[in-house]
Amino acid sequence: MRQGIGIIVGSSILILANLMSLGDPTFPYRIIIILGLLFSIIYGFFEYKEYYNQIAYSLILAVFLIIIWTLYFIQPFSPKVDEMIYRLETWIITLMLLGLSLGVFIYWRKKSETSK
Repeated sequence: MRQGIGIIVGSSILILANLMSLGDPTFPYRIIIILGLLFSIIYGFFEYKEYYNQIAYSLILAVFLIIIWTLYFIQPFSPKVDEMIYRLETWIITLMLLGLSLGVFIYWRKKSETSK
């Protein structure tokens, strides 16, 4: 059941984030939050299928980070958005994704060593 937790939690929070942003479609943090939650769903699929390919996982992470940082630089700021909070959130999401990936790689390595 542990494998499905990432998919269930990520999907639930993704749905809630989308519902919250329906009230204000110009909510600037929406895309970054959605990408972060999609990444947790992808991790859940990797665990569910027991597919421990670090190269594929790293490529997906790189694509997500490129999209997040591209949006960071090209998305215009509206007057109701605090630019400092937006920058802080972008850095926090980036560090969380990198930390999660590092933890996943360590977990996968331990799991493959114990299965031998």
